[in-house]
Amino acid sequence: YIRPICLPHLKVTRPKVDQELEVAGWGWKRKELNFRAIETKQKINIKTDSDESCNANEAKLQQNQACGNYSTSDDVCLYEDGGPLVFVYKHRWYQEGIALSREKSCLSFSRILVYVKVADYLDWINENMGKPTSTY
Repeated sequence: YIRPICLPHLKVTRPKVDQELEVAGWGWKRKELNFRAIETKQKINIKTDSDESCNANEAKLQQNQACGNYSTSDDVCLYEDGGPLVFVYKHRWYQEGIALSREKSCLSFSRILVYVKVADYLDWINENMGKPTSTY
């Protein structure tokens, strides 16, 4: 089933370095020597990384971005522009970010996912979508 996701707010403890997030999407999977689009939506766990570590791995983060790393089998290529990065806090799901793919080729991909931090845009979201009706 589908439910709305909560947006992070001041009372929510935001993910720290090495905390797991989930990203959902289709991506690509190796079939023999080629990568094929996955037909069933997948979920991959992402561990948040420090900005220093991300930049050392050539992520070249902007101020509104963060990154995480994932370890999955070699036959999966995560190419998920726009996919939600989510986490659980006190039994509720919150959206931490929106995925940005760095690699355009599955043959040379690293296991780093850069994402835009949703919290940096809460003022804009609230101005354009209306004010929240409760404080949770």
